[in-house]
Amino acid sequence: MTTDEKFAAESPAPTPPRPSLMRFSLFTLMSATAVFAVWMAFFLTARETKRMELMLPSLRNLARELRVDVPSWYAAVRHQELSDDDFRWRVYLPPDHKYQLCLASRNFMTYMHPGEEKPAPSLVAPSAPGEHEVTLNYYKVEEEWIIQVSVDDQIVMQESQPADWNLGLGSSGGSKIDTNRQFSIEEPLELFDRVFSVPLPDQPNSSSTQRSETGLRLWVETLER
Repeated sequence: MTTDEKFAAESPAPTPPRPSLMRFSLFTLMSATAVFAVWMAFFLTARETKRMELMLPSLRNLARELRVDVPSWYAAVRHQELSDDDFRWRVYLPPDHKYQLCLASRNFMTYMHPGEEKPAPSLVAPSAPGEHEVTLNYYKVEEEWIIQVSVDDQIVMQESQPADWNLGLGSSGGSKIDTNRQFSIEEPLELFDRVFSVPLPDQPNSSSTQRSETGLRLWVETLER
């Protein structure tokens, strides 16, 4: 027997390799990580969804979206203003009634005193139920002021006033509606209310709205059936 044959006969048979404990542990770790990642994604998504639901009312107000929660009431929202004199509203008028849009531009002095009636309209225009875009514009052309009210891009009321109607000394009031609101049709839907300032005779270089008779008021009222 040669030396090699003797060595081969005395050498033990090789032991088959056992499964690697490290390989099993790595697989388990990867599986656990995947499960944890899925759970965390679900948890974070649910939390973010809840946060967005809580923010939704304020986001709707920022978007100036018209919402009608009570169909038998007025609803109105002002569009985001593009300038200081940009007055546009989205208005909802309930069905089964008749309405008119009213504009007043004078006789404001009595209105400034408590208990006095508000100025009567100088112009009125019928308005049908449903949703409408209402726009108020007033601007100066040479020596007169032009006042226009549009409904759904159609001018429904227009009048002119002399230059002293608005002396440019300031004003008080403005849009009565900003974010979405609803009102009972038992009372007028007030969209705009502004009084222009006039000089104070006894106080040089001073002005006030308390003695003014001019301004702008725009509202919707329900007509009797």
